[in-house]
This record gives sequence, structure tokens and C-alpha cells, in this order.
Amino acid sequence: MLSGPERVDMSSTAKTMTIQDAGVDASQKAAGQSPFSSEPAENLGKAFSSLCRSFTLYPSNHPLIKDGTHRLLEILRELLSETDRVTVGFLGNDLMVLGKQLRHIEGSIPGLNRLVQERGIEKIVFLSGVDEHEIIQFFSVFSAGKEKEQDKRPENRLRQGEWPHILSGRFKFEASVADFGQSGACLDLDGVSVVKEFLASSQALVSQAREKNLIEFDLAKEIIENILSGMILEDDAVPIVARIKKHDEYTYTHILNVSTLTLAMGRILGFTPQQLRELGLAALLHDTGKLLIPLEILQKEGELTDEEFAVIKEHPVHGAGMLMKVPGMPDMVPIVAFEHHMWYNGGGGYPLIHKEGSPHLYSRMTSIADIFDALRTNRAYRTEVSKEETLRRMSVMQIDPFLFNVFARISNLYPVGDYVRLDTGEIGVVHEIHPRNALRPKVRILYDQEGNQIQTQRILNLANYDKNKNRFISSITSSLSAEETAGLS
Repeated sequence: MLSGPERVDMSSTAKTMTIQDAGVDASQKAAGQSPFSSEPAENLGKAFSSLCRSFTLYPSNHPLIKDGTHRLLEILRELLSETDRVTVGFLGNDLMVLGKQLRHIEGSIPGLNRLVQERGIEKIVFLSGVDEHEIIQFFSVFSAGKEKEQDKRPENRLRQGEWPHILSGRFKFEASVADFGQSGACLDLDGVSVVKEFLASSQALVSQAREKNLIEFDLAKEIIENILSGMILEDDAVPIVARIKKHDEYTYTHILNVSTLTLAMGRILGFTPQQLRELGLAALLHDTGKLLIPLEILQKEGELTDEEFAVIKEHPVHGAGMLMKVPGMPDMVPIVAFEHHMWYNGGGGYPLIHKEGSPHLYSRMTSIADIFDALRTNRAYRTEVSKEETLRRMSVMQIDPFLFNVFARISNLYPVGDYVRLDTGEIGVVHEIHPRNALRPKVRILYDQEGNQIQTQRILNLANYDKNKNRFISSITSSLSAEETAGLS
């Protein structure tokens, strides 16, 4: 934390600011580039991908395997001299290394995405003490072909964890209060004091900006520290958001909800504490530019005119301009403010920029949380949409599909053991969450279309697609209420 309140006067920010004025730095990094030094991450990503490729082409005693192993081990040892673990994650077709998303990695293999999906892997963690023998043995199994014998199959051997310093599996939050400091260790998460504190801080932040043209940087950082501490003690973002949403003031609750939900994604993706702080700040301040939009437009009950919507569409540019003037503000914060309404593939949204590539990872994460909370909130011009319907609508929007699945898993829409009704009329219980499509779990069918209990139960994978009918084999139409479940024979 920096000493003393850090503020920026926004009164000098021209409302006619152009993209070139406010967003030049942001637009230069709109294609997923990080404003921080990415050389260690790129070197590790290249070494990892190159070694994967070599293992698919050559035996483990080949000179290229030996050279590649030495190169990867050299990089890992250098990084592990400063930390106890290094994580390589898989974001769709990209790698996430040291919290940086890497694309078009030299030496990457076309089948890497397919390979990790077959193995059921979303991340590989290298621990301090890893050696050459472990790396060769691990990659030999990781890159191996299909095996008929169950115990020899790569996916099963990887689950068994034969290597003490190399872990693999799905994204899972691993942190403690000590990682973030003790700022929230005594929060009353079972009562309302934490929510009141969050709301009071959020209201003060917004009021300072709106009424005095000041951004209170230290206060924003304090809010994020408290959210992070609260999430660790709660170990779940959903209860915090649920409590916050009981309050009516949209402006204050929205920025808290978006930052909390975005941080929950960051946790699952294995972000470091420092990366979570930067991500949280960016999400908290993503709508700063709306403070320059007249309230009569923001709070209008009817449909906006084209001219009014044009004013709304200026807020990312205004927000980036404001935040770039704050001393000490991380570069990612104005970037996210500038990009959070852009399509994930760079093909649309606003503001429009003539540059190839998609928005930064942090911007795509914030966008998903922003849309979700907006749809789930009652507004003067729109009623709240159910969580089920919200996620269905989002599944066809121009948002990052991989990150959306991560988000859907956080939302826990269809938890294991939940009773659901299918579009066939059948009733079943959620048996297993699909790793790549949380909206389409495996369901054990218990009752037929007439409500009769089935003697021979079967498990239906709702992610299976019928190519002949050009549709999924079945879909969930609703979760059963407690009353409906109790009424089953």
C-alpha cells in the first residue's frame, strides 16, 4: 500500500476525448499483449511447447529431447529460485504462463489443445526441486499415444501423480490469507458488517469521483484487499455477491460484483496475489468513464435514442483517459476500462479500433462478469433475468468461450446432486460436471416423461451432439425446486 491518499483531478479531462487521445496505449495492447515484461513467460512457453513437439516426434533418448529438457529445466530453476511453483495453464488454444496469456508460440504443436483435453488437464505445475529425470518421464507419458490397457493410459497415469515435483490437473484455487495480508481476517462474513463495509467504501469511491472529480486510488486498493481476504475466508465468491445484491444502489453494487466475480475467475486460473490485485483494481474501475455521462441518460427508464447511446459508447474512452492520469495506477486498469465492451475476437463492440487481435485477457474476464451482473440486476428499464437464462444468453454472445466455461463453473448452475428436468420431459440428477461445458453436465435419468421411476437408470451426457439432427441430444429446461423434488415418488 502506498502512503497517503493518491488522487487524480478529472476535471481537466475533456469530454470530447478521442480514442487517439485516451486510448493509444490501450489500443496498442488490445491484442492480448501485457504491459509488463513478458520475456520469462515467453521463454518458458516456447521451451514447454518445443519440448512437447519433440516428444511427439522423437524417442526420449534423442539429442533434441535432451537439449529441450535442459533448456526447460534451466528456465524453471531460474524462476523457481524466486517462488515455490511455476504454473503452465491451457486457455483454449493458448498457453497461460506466469499469469500471461501467450499466443502463436514458436514450436507449439497443432494437437496440443486436443492433447490436454484428452488428458483432462488444464494446468501443469512445476515445483521447486524438479529434475531432468522427472521432466523426461512426465513428458513421455503426457505426449504418449493411446493405450488399450486401462492402467497404462496416459490420462490415468497422469492422475496418479508419479512425479513428486510435477502436478497436473484442473484449475483449482490454492491460497491463504497470508498470501494477501490480514486486512480482512476479522471480517464478519456471517453477518452484514462486511457487506456494509464494502458498500460504504464503494459509495465513497464513486461519490468522490462523481462529485469532486477525484479517484481515490488508496481506497480502491483497500476495497480489493478486503474482497480478496473475504473470498479466501469464504472460499467462494457467490455468497459475497448474493449479499451485496440485496442492496438497491446499482452503481455501487455493480462495481463490487464485477470485481468479485472477475477475481473468482482469476483464482481458478491460478493468478498470483499481485496479479489478482491488478485484475481486481481493473474490474473495480472498469466503468469509471460512466461518471462523465449525465444521470438522466444513465438512469433513463425508456429506450435510449441513437444519440444517447452514442454518448454511452464514449465511456470506455473517457474512463481510460481518467485512469491513465492517476499516479501509480497499474497499466492494466485503463486498458480494461478501454476494452471491456469489445468482442473477444476483436471483430466488434466498442470503441472500434482498426487493429487485429482480441482484447487483453483481463478485459475479456471483466466483460463476462460485467454482462452477467448487468443481466442479473433489476433496472428501471429491465427486469432481472434468472441465472439460468442469463448463462444461456451469454453462451451465444461474443465473449471468450473458454473463459465463459470457467465462469459457468464458478456459478455452479447445476451442482452435482441437483434434480433437473430435460426437454424430453425426463427427470434426472446431475451426475458429473462437464469439464469444458458446465451448462451441459452428465445426468442420471431417474424418471420418464410420465413421471414414472425408471428401474434401469442410464447416464446421459448432455454435451453429446447429434450431427444427424444438428442439435444436442438433450438439454436441461429447469432445475427442480425443493417442493418439486419432495413430490417425486
